[in-house]
Amino acid sequence: MQPTPVAVVSRSLFNLEDLSKYRYWAQPVSLSSWAVVTIDGGDALSWMERQLTQKITELPSSGRAIARLDRVARIKYYGVLWPAGTTSFKLLLPSQLISNLEEDLEKFVIMEDIKINYDLNQKWSFVFGPSQKAHLINFFGEQGHLIELESSEKNADIIFSLCSIPQLGKEITLNELVNETKLNEYAVDYSKGCFLGQETAAKIETRRGANLYPSVLKIVGEAKSGKIFCDDKAAGEIVDIFAISDNESIAMVKLKREWRVENSSHNFKQDHGEFNAVVSSAPYFKDGSNEEKSLSLYHQAVKFFESAKEEIALTYLERAIEFDPAFADAYEVIGVIYARQNKHEAAIEWMDKLLKVNSKSVMAHTNKSLALMKLGRIEEAEEEKSLATVKSFSAFGDEAKVKKQIEEEKKKKGQDLVRRESMFQQVLDIDEHDLIALFGLADIYFHRESFEKSLSLVNRALEASPKHSQSILLKGKLLEALNRAQEAIDIYQTGVKTASAQGELMPANEMQSRLNQLLNLKS
Repeated sequence: MQPTPVAVVSRSLFNLEDLSKYRYWAQPVSLSSWAVVTIDGGDALSWMERQLTQKITELPSSGRAIARLDRVARIKYYGVLWPAGTTSFKLLLPSQLISNLEEDLEKFVIMEDIKINYDLNQKWSFVFGPSQKAHLINFFGEQGHLIELESSEKNADIIFSLCSIPQLGKEITLNELVNETKLNEYAVDYSKGCFLGQETAAKIETRRGANLYPSVLKIVGEAKSGKIFCDDKAAGEIVDIFAISDNESIAMVKLKREWRVENSSHNFKQDHGEFNAVVSSAPYFKDGSNEEKSLSLYHQAVKFFESAKEEIALTYLERAIEFDPAFADAYEVIGVIYARQNKHEAAIEWMDKLLKVNSKSVMAHTNKSLALMKLGRIEEAEEEKSLATVKSFSAFGDEAKVKKQIEEEKKKKGQDLVRRESMFQQVLDIDEHDLIALFGLADIYFHRESFEKSLSLVNRALEASPKHSQSILLKGKLLEALNRAQEAIDIYQTGVKTASAQGELMPANEMQSRLNQLLNLKS
């Protein structure tokens, strides 16, 4: 029995947690503005390998996001491409871009054996999550599958926006630099050989990255789509916005580098007024791994199980296994539920499935023994009980091995620190102002908890290079360790601005996170 999915409420006001969990169920999400085309022919692979931003010769069965750029790295069309045979490929792309694909084909194909087939009458929907019954595709970072179905789901644009799935006319506009879109992560392989626009895109990528990039704003106050400003400077543009309460909303925004620090808070202005917002990296739904979704489903199943709603719990557990086929606990609970229902053959079947994913499971043999006992198969039950005993002793042996391995890793790490310390000291003997050596030695003393000695070295590093973000971050950590919280706050506040202005968002994000923690403790 399939449980009733959580309700998706209206666009104007909805529950984000419910909407996130809704994606876990096999609910078709409308792709009314998308189409699937077939690219056939003996020369199809070589032609796309020359034109597109991915290595088509290494295309996995689940496919990849691809893009076609012009000479200055602006987007011409994009989509998801996967193999459909030896010389055949399927391409899912926005319907509006089919004419660009056809134009490309006419312009660059002369003698090659290539043709495009499509049927705009087909209606497609996407189902988030894995399925044992359908071909899986990687849909811009989300695993799922296509079905030929016209869905009435009206919240597809909300779900896609919160998952950062590029939508034409919102997150993506034609002739936009690929570096300023999530396609830069999903669809561009910079290790590939030459493709049109690569030189420009790679130059931007290897320097400071794009000035504008998709982000999320968690807004308190009234905000609308359109330009936003901060400190009397243009900060970016809200491309989509969803209310989650009377005074709160979530906005998808193209944000400039200076304001993209994770969890930083800013007062933004628009023509109608101003609002406060906390910045987050896109996508908003960050529980992208199948293991995380599986665990969420498992916890929901346990709650249903504890409430004696066993049939619903079973459905949640089976869906959890679809997301993570190696999730041993889900198999075990399914077996226990069937045993409680006196369906002992089914319980044994699920314990056997558990042993296939975890051959060392003690509980699989224990539960199987109990089920066999209930069925009167005493000899088999005793054998399973013996196996449970043997594997329990084996588990203790494995634990000892893990402890020994941890100790060996600690020893190796200590030896490596000694080697690096000697190397950095030799460099400083030659040049006492060498930034890399000063920072490297300071980092070693930090890990040894020699905080005063480390602070002296990191101060020397900052004298050599006052804007060195990693040294600023390390100094803040040292001041925290020395219980000099206000000084740490001051250095982090300076460091966030310095690092973000240089496009060094990783140290900027960490400094902002540590700054927020200190400010919360202070308040």
